[in-house]
Amino acid sequence: MRPTTFRFVTLFGSLLITGCKLDGGREKQLEDMVLRQKLVGEWIGNQPISTNQVLSWKTIVHFDGTFSTQNSTYDNAGRLLHFVQVKGKFVVTNGAVVVTITKSSDNDRSLPRTIAPEPIVRVDDRELVIITETGTESVSRRVAR
Repeated sequence: MRPTTFRFVTLFGSLLITGCKLDGGREKQLEDMVLRQKLVGEWIGNQPISTNQVLSWKTIVHFDGTFSTQNSTYDNAGRLLHFVQVKGKFVVTNGAVVVTITKSSDNDRSLPRTIAPEPIVRVDDRELVIITETGTESVSRRVAR
């Protein structure tokens, strides 16, 4: 564990144990910091995007606030219809992920592009659930380290 992470965990744990009450803004900042740290790692998932297409993704989230992802769209027969690689940065604000795409293999969009905040429903050692910019629930599974 990195020294900075250890200090943060120690501080946060002692605040919880002693029952210290922080003002609302600082408390929210701590919650966002914890969520951001929980996002670090490799995530995979897939979900139907229409009656005959499935989106599959692999995302790597780095401690420095950057990410890279590979998205593949398949038809029901398993044929690859579209593939895109994306890189960018992210922040967690008020319990939601805000992503800015800075690089994309998909040339039909102008960059950088910031995606509307996507609320984090749940994140733990195995699963990440967010509400996407389209309003659907997206579930990713953490890849074992």
